[in-house]
Amino acid sequence: VEALLAAADAAGDRSWAEVAAGIATRITAVARDHGWRVPEHYDEQWRPDLAFNRDAPMDIFQPYGSAPGHGFEWARLCAALAAAFPGDRDRWLETAGQLYRRADADGWDRPRGGCYYAVDWRGRPCVRRRLHWVMTEAISASAALFRATGDISYGRDYRRFWEWTSRYLIDVTDGSRHHELD
Repeated sequence: VEALLAAADAAGDRSWAEVAAGIATRITAVARDHGWRVPEHYDEQWRPDLAFNRDAPMDIFQPYGSAPGHGFEWARLCAALAAAFPGDRDRWLETAGQLYRRADADGWDRPRGGCYYAVDWRGRPCVRRRLHWVMTEAISASAALFRATGDISYGRDYRRFWEWTSRYLIDVTDGSRHHELD
């Protein structure tokens, strides 16, 4: 979706943005049907496979459940679609807000901060590791939604996400980042 929107901008060809919107419509409809949690795995007919890797939930590349980081990512993409399709702006921003709120509610580790890598279909953490990329998506989504809506709650979340990331994930000693926290 991100690449298609960039192609539409670069080529001045709206048809690429329409393809992006079609993909996002399909994925977000499935997420809506699952409490705004984005299913990670599908069968050959593009039906969500909600049991995939239930017996191996810690698989880092194919975890069981839903990844809050992908919920944040899809929220950001929906905010981009709101900009690309002003006639559907409210619909895309409402969808973005739903995805974002679910990702934050499920993903944020309230006692310790950071976001869990994966949650089950009730929103309970099944992979408690907190990876840097999830926070990157949370920061990006909160910034995009704040810019798109002016809603100060997204600005507060942006600060919360950045404060935690700055404290725990940025490696100021070696000029890098910590990939994950256990």
